[in-house]
Amino acid sequence: MPDNAADLATIRDNYIAALKTDSTSPKPSYSWEGRSVSRGEWRKELIENVKQISELINALDPFDIPVEYY
Repeated sequence: MPDNAADLATIRDNYIAALKTDSTSPKPSYSWEGRSVSRGEWRKELIENVKQISELINALDPFDIPVEYY
């Protein structure tokens, strides 16, 4: 069975890579077949996707913080 957290991490990393590419070589907003695409909105949606996927990863694969009691 595939590791869901690892798959989600790959998706998140791909979104981050797309944001990085767009930051170094931004594309303009455009219209195609009657549909307009705003680059600002596109970036906001990707950032929101990164946040949501990170939350899912944490829910699937929570980490423990070791605490010593005295």
